Amino acid sequence: MTVSVKKEGLSVPKTIAKRAGIRPGDVVEFTVRKGAITIRAAAHADEGRYPIYTPTRAEAAAIRGGRAAYERGEFSTLADIHKGVDAARRGARKKVARKAS
Repeated sequence: MTVSVKKEGLSVPKTIAKRAGIRPGDVVEFTVRKGAITIRAAAHADEGRYPIYTPTRAEAAAIRGGRAAYERGEFSTLADIHKGVDAARRGARKKVARKAS
């Protein structure tokens, strides 16, 4: 496809952008070499398709508290977490008298 450059600059036709998988809001990368311009979707182009999550006040406070605890050296290793889960899964069992045979 051939297009002419207008006063405002160069625009990519919708059909070309659609075939390349480039959507409005995506980040594109331009590479210029002698007589050629290559337009490519940037590696992090998918980030623009997902909204940025803003934590609630309570979540932000919990995050700050967790980071502060980590800075103080208060954290659990994965092995500690596994031990806690295993212990909770097993639970306390009642002692049962054996039947005399």
